[in-house]
Amino acid sequence: MTFNRIYSGVFALLVSLSICAATIAEPISLAPCYEKGTIIRYTSKSITRQKTVVELMDIDEKASIHTTSEMIIIVDNVNSNGQIAFTWTLNHVAITVDGKIPGIEGKIDYDSRRSKPGDSRISSLFSRIANKPIKVVVDKSGKVVGFNLPGQSTVVNPDDPLASLVRGFASPQAFEQLPMFITSGAPVPAKVRSKWSRKTSLEMPSGVGSLVTDQNFNFSRIRPRQKLAFIKFDGLITKTDAPSSTASPPSLALIGADLKVNKGTIKGELLWDFVTGQLDSAESEVTLETSLSSLLGQMELTQNMVSTVKRVQEHKREKTR
Repeated sequence: MTFNRIYSGVFALLVSLSICAATIAEPISLAPCYEKGTIIRYTSKSITRQKTVVELMDIDEKASIHTTSEMIIIVDNVNSNGQIAFTWTLNHVAITVDGKIPGIEGKIDYDSRRSKPGDSRISSLFSRIANKPIKVVVDKSGKVVGFNLPGQSTVVNPDDPLASLVRGFASPQAFEQLPMFITSGAPVPAKVRSKWSRKTSLEMPSGVGSLVTDQNFNFSRIRPRQKLAFIKFDGLITKTDAPSSTASPPSLALIGADLKVNKGTIKGELLWDFVTGQLDSAESEVTLETSLSSLLGQMELTQNMVSTVKRVQEHKREKTR
């Protein structure tokens, strides 16, 4: 009797594992899916520790930059070519700097929920992007092909480090860094242990070129009940490209500057909701060491950034998959 019970229990366990294995082995789609009417809310947090050295100016500064933001993304339209029109609103932005960033005077401690435009210069700059709807158009791979921020020209100034810092929160490059399209290029359909690669380019705000990242992805496991795929990734930032024709003009001090990447790595993991075709959450770590030869002499910048993105609320959509 006892043997039969044990045998039955083992048999039930094996059947359960077989069903689970069959579910996991079933191919799924990792393709992004954004339908008209979709509304998604994300929160993002990051800590960047950096060191800046400028030889001729005798600068050797360290700083820790803490940022948090909450954003609402609405899909306005999806056309037959796969282009998607979004309205992107930075509902909340906060940034605190411990230490000093060369070229930026004064303490930085900004929170859009409690700061007013006249409180400080950084408050005035952020007031032009916080809670201001930004119209963004991307192609099916997530590349920004249209970007419209009211009053953007008053924020962008290549000779102003503070304006460049603020612009990092609301720019085509900032939107492309949201991993909303990170699974573009995955096998169709995908299975656990599927692997793929993706190459992206991030244009530097000072007009000195673009950082190119080669990333490798590994669909490591699945959580069937939550319909989540776990995807690990890593990659190298190994070179720079010439600035594009649409790049912002460089600062006068950076004309003719030569930017080199001495070390660049990225790693992390993301959870992908394969029912809605949307990012659920992601965490990443980027280490970047660059050197820049310019009129100011040799400049070296070392950065380590740890960041997270989390979908905190999903609203009803006009259509279902």
